[in-house]
Amino acid sequence: MQVLKHFWKKPIYLPYSHAPLTDALLADFEQQIGYRLPKRLVALLKEQNGGYIRYKLPETPPMQLWGIGQAYPRLMRLADELDESLSSELNLALD
Repeated sequence: MQVLKHFWKKPIYLPYSHAPLTDALLADFEQQIGYRLPKRLVALLKEQNGGYIRYKLPETPPMQLWGIGQAYPRLMRLADELDESLSSELNLALD
């Protein structure tokens, strides 16, 4: 599978880049969200785990792809928010 060669913006904005994506971290994240990420997305995140991307729509702010890890911004934050949302919906349903 060929990864887009020029997907990531260079130089890397280090505060938005995470440690390299490992198979263990990926498996933990996929278990937490309940599904597997697309192979192309995984390939991009293994090349660089989060950061600004080179491509964007005209007249829009720079775009980012969040990485998997504990730093900000992170995809795990979305999983945490989903867990909180589902918990509160479940609590409302049980009331």
